[in-house]
Amino acid sequence: MKRTMKCLLALLLMGGGSMMAQDKLSPMVSSYVQQAKTRRAAATEEQKPGLFMVRVQPNANPDEVSGQIAGMGAEVKAAMGHMLMVAATAEQLPEIARLEGVLNIAKGTKPLLKLDKSRQVTHADEVQNGTGEQLPQAYNGEGVIIGVIDAGFDFTHPVFKDDKGNLRIKAAYMPGMTYTEGRGKKAVVDGKELEGTLFDIPEMILDTTQLKQTNTFHGTHVAGCAAASPVANVKGIAGGHLAGIAPKAELILSETYADEQQNKKYEGGTTDPEVLNVINAMNYMEDYAKKAGKPLLVTMSMNTAVGPHDGTSAESLVYKDFCDRGNIMTIATGNEGGDNCHVHKTIDANHPLKVLFSRSNEYSVINYLLTDKPAKIRIFLYDIAKKTEVATTNTYDLVNGISSKAAISKDGEDADKDELSKDLLKLMKDGDGKSRYYNSGGALAVKNGIGETQDPKGGTRHVTTTTIQSIGLMISSDIRLGIEITANESIEQRAWINSNSGGGEFENVEGFDKGSADVSVGDLCTTGVPISVGSWTANNLVVDEPGGKPEADKKETVGDISKYTSYGVDYAGHQHPFVLTPGNCIYSASNSFLSDEFNDVIAKQDFSNQFKGQTTPRSYRWVRANGTSMATPIAAGIIALWLQAAHDKGITLTIDKVKDIIKESTETDEFTQKAGIRAGYGKLNAYKGLLKVLGLPTAISELSQHQPQGMTFRIADGRLYAEGAEDGTAVTLYNLSGAIVRQSQVAGGAVSLDGLQPGVYAVQIGRLGSTLIRL
Repeated sequence: MKRTMKCLLALLLMGGGSMMAQDKLSPMVSSYVQQAKTRRAAATEEQKPGLFMVRVQPNANPDEVSGQIAGMGAEVKAAMGHMLMVAATAEQLPEIARLEGVLNIAKGTKPLLKLDKSRQVTHADEVQNGTGEQLPQAYNGEGVIIGVIDAGFDFTHPVFKDDKGNLRIKAAYMPGMTYTEGRGKKAVVDGKELEGTLFDIPEMILDTTQLKQTNTFHGTHVAGCAAASPVANVKGIAGGHLAGIAPKAELILSETYADEQQNKKYEGGTTDPEVLNVINAMNYMEDYAKKAGKPLLVTMSMNTAVGPHDGTSAESLVYKDFCDRGNIMTIATGNEGGDNCHVHKTIDANHPLKVLFSRSNEYSVINYLLTDKPAKIRIFLYDIAKKTEVATTNTYDLVNGISSKAAISKDGEDADKDELSKDLLKLMKDGDGKSRYYNSGGALAVKNGIGETQDPKGGTRHVTTTTIQSIGLMISSDIRLGIEITANESIEQRAWINSNSGGGEFENVEGFDKGSADVSVGDLCTTGVPISVGSWTANNLVVDEPGGKPEADKKETVGDISKYTSYGVDYAGHQHPFVLTPGNCIYSASNSFLSDEFNDVIAKQDFSNQFKGQTTPRSYRWVRANGTSMATPIAAGIIALWLQAAHDKGITLTIDKVKDIIKESTETDEFTQKAGIRAGYGKLNAYKGLLKVLGLPTAISELSQHQPQGMTFRIADGRLYAEGAEDGTAVTLYNLSGAIVRQSQVAGGAVSLDGLQPGVYAVQIGRLGSTLIRL
């Protein structure tokens, strides 16, 4: 009898443990485990390890949990605070979830990619050198490291060299480039080898036989916005040198795309390897900066619509953990501010969710039901001209483990064996087997999972997550794909469209739920810890070729918030963007290794001796681009100037302190006031923020927090020339402690600097304004 009771107790405990483990799995991981069980039962395929994001309990030790996971045969590939990136099989996941120190296991989604004039309107040129071309540079990012996580870097571009020809890129770490002997080296952090390949000396970085990117111009442009060196005779729209905000900062560039080998290595999981690569990139950048003893700022012009937008997704917590370790990071809000990409409502028996999706080549719709209560789904095609459905699937229960897909191409058709997959195939074709609604074929896929996630209010909650993916354009421009989700009980619902090419949205058609942009901000910002950056339009002039006549792009109004800037109060209550910088019609460096150049070219020059083995001059270009992708590195460059000033004074700036400075130094105007939450705290002012960092408004109450209008400054022959100031104008020079070191007047257009020690000085020019100079 006792033995029987013990067996029953053991079975109950095992069952309870299994339930506890299941409760710790996010919806899509839970679905993945369920699908794997089905495949194992059918013996259809061998289990392969994949990547999963394991969140450690706040009171647990991540190192101890890592050791326990390793003891189970799984492998911890990277760590960021309390987030572990684990390579494991589906069979190992419930066992890992049963660990006391594990909070939950989730899927990770990769982020998507989302200046001359900007230097003037952010007043960064006032920090560096006034408004002229031969002016003293007070702060320029020297001694600060800017880490750029992006794609499409041209490491050989002349903007990444200083005025002596030395490369300012200190490392190019490619975490998604599988290491091979003889190409680069392995990156090591805290004695552990990271995945990928590291190039950390100029001879390696400038060897185009080993390191060359031909996929996009994006990373080159972004890095240039933050920190490009000026190049002789390369001028921008405003006539000044085309340079980045912090032209003497050191750079670490990291592309996180996964190569074919890495993708194949982790094809068995739910998390894209690019998420692992982002974590490794941040870990490497942090380690490099600590060893160098220099301040670090990381910028990422990417984001994603995938996630509950309440600061609880595994990916968003990675960036929070990175900043919580003392790092500063800027992230683009996204470019969906003009798209109806979000739907939020409460559904019940009388109020289903019924939406249509825009006509786009490829997109995913992610729907969250904040419950595990029963719900049903139906997918259909709708003719917006005839105002009628033309095809539909049956209605299916949203149960855990749905993974259905169907595809049609010129080579034939394919569908999984389940009923929903067969229904999807019927939806796409007519009776003779040809594609009826998709041009040149297409694909539809539906996945559903039910699991546990963190609740931003504390504790956990059950969530049903459904994704619908569509690939391929409709034959008729009037046909739209739609879904209907029904439930008998009241359920809160949230949905977003995530489009690789942008522009995906919910169609506002009578009889269907309407989309909006009210929470268009990407999920990665929603912990409220990284600095989310939006764009305003400082310039709308377009030049299509060097020497061409600038023409206004009338789609954007100068001074206004850019229409595409994603914004909103997320579901944890954080407002986005946090701050605005220029992002429209930004001219910066491009990738010379692209076969085609799609952007308007403002300047082009040939250069020799740029990389190893170069035998003929190579043409390098500066081009136009728009987006929060451009605004974000501009914000990073400005913060780099502040970090330089703080470091010089022995001050450490935390991300919270940087946010306080932003709040105190932004500018507001009629456009920001009209825009409301879309404007965040306003337009970033580099000069005013720098004065705050230096403490000068407190130390020197008489000091103006703006530069004089229409004046330029330069230092020559021991004199400060204040061109535009009348003779007799009073001039007062202060040191950074606030003490007056000289009082004088402009005479012959200048003021003597004889006898002053090397350093940075604040200069007040009568009542006209102030500037900073470095001797």
